Formats: sequence, C-alpha cells, structure tokens
Amino acid sequence: MNSNNFLKLNHYSTVIAELNIVSVDQPWLNCEFIPNENFAKHSKFFNNFQNQYSNGAVQNFDTFFSQLQSEGYSLKSKNYELVRFIILWGESKLSVRLRGQRVKNT
Repeated sequence: MNSNNFLKLNHYSTVIAELNIVSVDQPWLNCEFIPNENFAKHSKFFNNFQNQYSNGAVQNFDTFFSQLQSEGYSLKSKNYELVRFIILWGESKLSVRLRGQRVKNT
C-alpha cells in the first residue's frame, strides 16, 4: 500500500480518521474513509457542514475554512498538510469525496 495515498484527519494532534485515496476526479479525490473511535465526537461538525453544502446554504467557504482551523482540524500526509478542505460523504459512510488545498509541506 502506498503511504502517499493516505491522509490522516486530525483534531489538533489526535488522529480521528484516515482517508485512503482510491481515485482522482479532478478537483476531487475519492477516498475510503476509515474512522477510529475518536471520530464519533467530531462527526457532528462535518455532518452540519455537509447538510449546509447539500442544501446550497454555504455562501462563504472561507468562513468554513476558518472554523476548521479554529476547531483544530487538519489533514496530514507524509509530505504535506491541508487546513482548507471539504469532505463530503456519499451513499456509504465509508466513502468520501475530498477537495483541498495544500498549504504547507511537512
């Protein structure tokens, strides 16, 4: 398994899930979502955003990205970190679409 295809969803320094990139549909990445026991405490934050996004109620993505940062969420790979990203769940809770902006090399 290629470690470059894995991203860790963090809440501050705690890993709450892993995303395995399975395919690319630019600008989206299709991922297998692998939550751990810590994710349950954070799912409401992401579900609220998904509901707003699905209903067309997101007017300003910068506001959401600021919330991600202030709440301490980030996605990290071996080589870089994303602090501006969107995760959307599909039919399965184990399948997500990810769109993000690489902001810092690690």
